[in-house]
Amino acid sequence: MKLPTLKACEKAVGEPAEAWVARCYEIAVKIVEAKLVPGGVAVYGHWLGPISSRSHFASRAGIGFTPHGWIYVEDEGLVIDPTRWAFEAVTPYIYNGYEPDDWNIVPCKTCGLLNEEHGERGPADNCWNYVLEPWPYDEGGNKWRAAVCRAKPVPKAKKGAKRLGLKLSTDVAMFVGGLLGQPDGTRATDEQIFWLANLPYQQIAGAIGHRAVREIYDAICDAGSYFIEFIPIDNRTKAKRETGFARE
Repeated sequence: MKLPTLKACEKAVGEPAEAWVARCYEIAVKIVEAKLVPGGVAVYGHWLGPISSRSHFASRAGIGFTPHGWIYVEDEGLVIDPTRWAFEAVTPYIYNGYEPDDWNIVPCKTCGLLNEEHGERGPADNCWNYVLEPWPYDEGGNKWRAAVCRAKPVPKAKKGAKRLGLKLSTDVAMFVGGLLGQPDGTRATDEQIFWLANLPYQQIAGAIGHRAVREIYDAICDAGSYFIEFIPIDNRTKAKRETGFARE
């Protein structure tokens, strides 16, 4: 696809790129609204990559993540980031790239060699373990949610606590019951619904499919009019795009 130039993006935004620092999502939205990225949507989540000591965000370098917004083209699997340069403290540019997978040729983060070049061959191989540079874009901050979920136990239903119905198909109900550690996944307390709503998106989609994400989110909404607020808005947006989830 034809990618937008920095000059075209600056014209659409109405400001030079130097003025975009700490306005990542706003800038992404304006570029999408200007129709410079066909099929693109503005998304929000976490930047997990390195942050220069000269960056505006240098104080967050040791935290491991910082909130960030960018553009995602679903059909292409393409990330377009108009403000990545702010983390790198370099001259403004429009980044574009794809998340590495098994088909990509990606050098080792430690030594720069390819995976198949590691081993006992040649004097240049001083690195024994291939380490892939982590993908720095985490829509919805779901990697952080995964870490929090591991540290936070599943809330148990207290004796006498009110249980609300969850309208789920048999296989999804079994999945939810397994998550909650109970035989019945069609009933849950307020605390359990809150925990379920905040599960990492990919934990559901990867285990049982995108259909289950929509079904679980719909069931949460049907359990109580205000429960939609339990579901992180970035994951609601992602579910709308990927599964047709339509609650507001």
